[in-house]
Amino acid sequence: MSYYLFGSKLINKLVNDKFRPSRDTDYVTNDINVYNVIKSSVATTNVEVYYIPCLPSRELTLDEMYTLKCSHALRDINWQKTMSDIRFFQIRTDVTLDQYLYNDLKQFWNEQFKPQVRTDFEGKTLDNFFKDKNSAISAIYKKLDKDACVNCDVKLFNECL
Repeated sequence: MSYYLFGSKLINKLVNDKFRPSRDTDYVTNDINVYNVIKSSVATTNVEVYYIPCLPSRELTLDEMYTLKCSHALRDINWQKTMSDIRFFQIRTDVTLDQYLYNDLKQFWNEQFKPQVRTDFEGKTLDNFFKDKNSAISAIYKKLDKDACVNCDVKLFNECL
């Protein structure tokens, strides 16, 4: 049976426990049969199991974890935590986005959750939007961990969006 450590415990393992504390243990598999067996046998709320078919059959690298986070950054999947995690990777690690995996993951999220719209633009005027790129970036950084955003640049927007 092939399933692998995933999520914040894996990230902590890869960065020597310098990431945020883990509240649970996550596992991932790319095999639907393995997923079904594990999912049905997990009897604790402290363990989560994920099925993501486009991931490799091994523990992910730091670059792959970063790519996974970026791939769902525009979705409402724990958005604030995801954006904070992305900034952690960009500021405190030397990561590179895997464009091939990113494309595969975006396709997976679209199939899994259908394309999502973050807001309803119908009937909105220009007054409802940010007046420029800097005010948009500033507003988003206010939502993120302020310590992680010291000396931030627009790398988040260049790579992930």
